[in-house]
Amino acid sequence: MFLILTIKNNRMKVTLIASVSANRKVLLANNPNHQIAPEVMGFLVQKAIESGNIVFGYSTYTMFIDALQDALAGKEIVVLSNNHEARSGHKTVHTPEEAVEYLRGKGMEEIVVGGGVQTYNAFLDKDLVTDIYFNVTPMVIGDGGVIGSKDDLFVKFDKMNYEPIIENVIRLHLSK
Repeated sequence: MFLILTIKNNRMKVTLIASVSANRKVLLANNPNHQIAPEVMGFLVQKAIESGNIVFGYSTYTMFIDALQDALAGKEIVVLSNNHEARSGHKTVHTPEEAVEYLRGKGMEEIVVGGGVQTYNAFLDKDLVTDIYFNVTPMVIGDGGVIGSKDDLFVKFDKMNYEPIIENVIRLHLSK
């Protein structure tokens, strides 16, 4: 459930990383039946360390920040929220564009955005996503978020590949 942004030709490359069920619903971190594999969480942390930053929606931020604080020490942590403020030392922004501009101003070449569903959709709705990594698990669920919830949303990707991550999890990569 994460996004990654990289500057490319003065446009940000936005990679959304999400853990989803076989019926394409986002596995919610606060549901005990939707636990994210350590290898998937490791991918997020690795990308955040490499890029020097991470952007979360407020709910995801509050769920993960204590567990990730040490691993992300010294990295820029940005929270996308209109209603809440991040902890001292972390930046709060109101739009995906503001997150991009803030981190670009800090000299960042990549931005890792770590969910949740509203954050994914905020970046998709602005047509900022250039890459998607779906970590697909073999379960069908009734709850869970929906990525791409606007009826008029249409984002086309040109390339696709996949790889097994661990037993029963594949990573599907779409890119423009």
